[in-house]
Amino acid sequence: RVEWSPWGSFIATFHQQGVALWAGPEFTKKVRLPHPNIKEISFAPNEEFVLLWNGSPPQSNDDDAVRIFHVLTGQCVRTCRTPRVPPADAQIVSGAGEWPLFAWSPDAKFIAECTDSRIMVRDTENFELVPDDQGKRNGLKFDSLKCFHWSPKDNIIAVWTTEKDNNPARLVLVEIPSRRELASRSRTQCEAEMHWHSEGDYLCLQVTKLSKTKKRLATNLEIFRIRDKSIPVDIVTIEDVVKGFFWETK
Repeated sequence: RVEWSPWGSFIATFHQQGVALWAGPEFTKKVRLPHPNIKEISFAPNEEFVLLWNGSPPQSNDDDAVRIFHVLTGQCVRTCRTPRVPPADAQIVSGAGEWPLFAWSPDAKFIAECTDSRIMVRDTENFELVPDDQGKRNGLKFDSLKCFHWSPKDNIIAVWTTEKDNNPARLVLVEIPSRRELASRSRTQCEAEMHWHSEGDYLCLQVTKLSKTKKRLATNLEIFRIRDKSIPVDIVTIEDVVKGFFWETK
């Protein structure tokens, strides 16, 4: 198996004992990254780091399931267990579990993973958790966390939490590393999907209203104008169930 890095600077080839990276005018072998039984890899957007996963299930508690390497030096900078929850919709990898399990920020300064109630964001300078306003290094807490997505251009995370008991579903926009909440929106009796515009200028929250019997009724497209002051929201109501939403790319 072979995979390209995001900018095409490297080719990664999969081997029984790990991954080899090839680069240069003749694509010669530059570095070996050891990780037996490798199943998936994920390059940082700037190609500075690469994450390798051996497919171990979360319940195995394999502390070496994930290895993150510095690409140019081949140094392993972090190891950890397989997260139990993917950050968003994931695919089932043959012979392993769900993937992807981590999300890089667009500038690769941060990498995030999650549980069902917390988002752990790490600074790639030292791979420690981003501290809160009191200097404590911990995850961002969100009860009933469903998924999160980085903006494709800015260090902003869009978070969706589901409705539970008397707490409504919520969309929250969080700036990293300040952890400052930029905007939020609460909804009840609905299901939703988030769609970032390719330039990060807009975020669409596609909200499908549900009846008490969970029948889909109609759709609101809530457009967050990220670059405008206070992030205003435009709402487009469609008296039908929207099956797909797609931004025009730049």
